[in-house]
Amino acid sequence: HLSSIVGWSFGGVLAFEVSRQLMAAGVHIPGIILIDSPHPLTTSPLPDALIDSIGGSKESNSTLSRLLRTQMKFATRHLVAYDHAKSPAHGHMPQKAIMLRSKVNFHFESKDCESNAFLTDRSDPATVIQGWEMVLGIKVPVLDIPGNHFEPFKPCNVSGHFAPYQPPFTARYLRLTKSL
Repeated sequence: HLSSIVGWSFGGVLAFEVSRQLMAAGVHIPGIILIDSPHPLTTSPLPDALIDSIGGSKESNSTLSRLLRTQMKFATRHLVAYDHAKSPAHGHMPQKAIMLRSKVNFHFESKDCESNAFLTDRSDPATVIQGWEMVLGIKVPVLDIPGNHFEPFKPCNVSGHFAPYQPPFTARYLRLTKSL
């Protein structure tokens, strides 16, 4: 018996597909936990300029910076190419999901596109889950977490938000994920 499958960013779409593949193989998956994840219907990749600003400049010779930029470019293009309806596990769908949504806008100046809006406009939580709800066919509860899309695992965000001394969030999170 597996626990819920968790994915952050593009990893949320991977968690979605992995859960479907496992369900098709007869494994019970209670649900998925999406950490600030774009939905599988995304139609535009992140601009290279944005990826370069996150992963260090193109001039950086750091192996880690180059790998990060390459991985992000690969992931964003595969997100756009992914068609959940063509999955071998098409008839299987997680019955429960929750979205942990970064509540802070990521500031980046660029042409408007769907991917930019996902990162830069956090005014309405519904915009983050509309695509997921269309794909899953269920309501997806949203919990706001601190920081922007690229900061959910910064020590100040994790310790300040998930610590046992933060009972309002912890209690709500446990209630929402208890059945997953």
